[in-house]
Amino acid sequence: MQNFGGISRYFFELMNNANSVGYQYSLPLLFSSNEYLLESDKMVPKFKVPLSLHSELYRFTNQLNRSYSQFEMKLGKYDLLHPTFYEDYYIEKNIPYVITVYDLINEKFPQYFQGNQEFINRKKKLMENSTRIITISENTKKDIVEYFNINESKIDVTYLAESLSLITSSKVQNLPHRFILFIGKREGYKNFSTMYAAIKDLLLREPDLYLVCAGGGIFSEKEKMIFIQDKLDHKIKYVSFSRNNELKYLYENAICFVFPSLYEGFGIPVLESFAAGCVACVSRSSSLIEIGGRATLYFDPHSPSEIKNAIEKAMLLDKNNKYIEEGFQELKKYNWKKTTEQTFEVYKKC
Repeated sequence: MQNFGGISRYFFELMNNANSVGYQYSLPLLFSSNEYLLESDKMVPKFKVPLSLHSELYRFTNQLNRSYSQFEMKLGKYDLLHPTFYEDYYIEKNIPYVITVYDLINEKFPQYFQGNQEFINRKKKLMENSTRIITISENTKKDIVEYFNINESKIDVTYLAESLSLITSSKVQNLPHRFILFIGKREGYKNFSTMYAAIKDLLLREPDLYLVCAGGGIFSEKEKMIFIQDKLDHKIKYVSFSRNNELKYLYENAICFVFPSLYEGFGIPVLESFAAGCVACVSRSSSLIEIGGRATLYFDPHSPSEIKNAIEKAMLLDKNNKYIEEGFQELKKYNWKKTTEQTFEVYKKC
């Protein structure tokens, strides 16, 4: 499992809710740097090891985790496997498995990924050999059928949810008073560069307006140089956060959240924005229309002028606007217990 993010949250919540829907699970894991597991008192790996994804120690412990999983499988303990990602070391073990396909980003945007074809081929093999396929939006289901010619009767859609509704926020220090919020990775299909082009004039025009980028890694030297050249380095802030309580605070205090991604399999940040009462300005693309419903300000992610117009509209709204109310209504469609119940219904088909 990754350290942090949508996939980690998804599996954490499936396990967290498993007992409430009458199922047992096992997590064959010796080492973990996953933030959700490390905070949990229910699903503790044998050794808590905070690790960098790029370190030699991470690669070594990852191999030990794989060996431990293979050992557990040999003991015949499992009726069904549900792997967290597209590894294929279990495929010849004669144990039925369900695979979750989160998106088709690699297939749609191959220019952003190295060693891409090998990854796509492995993903295809896993889908073809799986007992069932779960995906997280109708849009992604459509893409799977189109790109891989998989029979749609083999694919089940189970929507994800968000985890901010039930927690209180924790203050993040040194935030500007008025800011636009961007969350997560900025490179490639995340389309940060187009959003930045859209808001440069706004930042220059309004002395007290800032852009806050949270998570996704510190600014690169290239990014810093661009900000300096545009005389905006003092108006763009990077903020790290380690807990969902801090993430919620960022949403709560932003003028709006901007999600300019060219493609998403689901879009948990959209729901997080709704949960925190933050206006969401979102790409009119992929699954984001499906998830955002009537509660977001949409724009063409390729058009800086449309992005700017959506943000300017958000800046004119008061705190009790229709988008926030619609967001709370949209949230009623999604919760992790429902996701878990639907997922275990898929398991029954196996």
